[in-house]
Amino acid sequence: MQPVSSKLLEKRRLLPENTWHFASKANSVPLTVSEFAIAAREMPIVFTDPGENVGETPFPVCIMGFRPGENLMIEGGSGRWKGGDYIPAYMRRFPFITAQAGQGSDGRQQLVIAVETGRASEERISKPTATRGDLLYDDQGRATKVLEQRMAFCEDYYRETVMTQELGRLLVKYNLLEKRSADLELRSGEKHTMRGFLMVSDKALSGLSDRAVIDLQRRGFLSAIHFHLQSELSWQRILNA
Repeated sequence: MQPVSSKLLEKRRLLPENTWHFASKANSVPLTVSEFAIAAREMPIVFTDPGENVGETPFPVCIMGFRPGENLMIEGGSGRWKGGDYIPAYMRRFPFITAQAGQGSDGRQQLVIAVETGRASEERISKPTATRGDLLYDDQGRATKVLEQRMAFCEDYYRETVMTQELGRLLVKYNLLEKRSADLELRSGEKHTMRGFLMVSDKALSGLSDRAVIDLQRRGFLSAIHFHLQSELSWQRILNA
């Protein structure tokens, strides 16, 4: 990746989001809490299992395929999104990403917006000679409104990610997660079991203390947990993709 600059993006344009080839091998992508309500109608939401990795926190992801390297929400040849009305913010932010750049003099984490230089960049950013798409810098080397909006989107996404990490920590604190698997029958008739993920336990959730419930509610996480549980109904939607 390279930091966003007029030198890097001079005369280059942001191309329309018509294809998603760069994500076609991802069978899941991260999801933030603010996305749960709408994403739950389209895709199952589960939590990663850190296993024995000390210091790692479970993080929500949306399931888009059942095998490694398989994304059933993206059409193989055309790269067209066919997963319904909602495309995860993790994918929409590309080719721009947020990177940490150390701490500032005030002790706060400094961020830098960078350009991912792989397939996503090739798919979203034009050659300097192109006429299709929206310019990222004007003739004076100033960021256009299009670029400013995309950078703001990345900053918002980073803040949402930090908040979502807090959800993972609280689910661990209140012992709400359990290992789960999904037994699936694919359209071909083949049976497949998907393992290695966590979900909130209905039993543990119903047994929470009033204090814990209030804590989750106050942080806005209780509704997110219910959307997560409702998303179990979306396994069939993936099977039918």
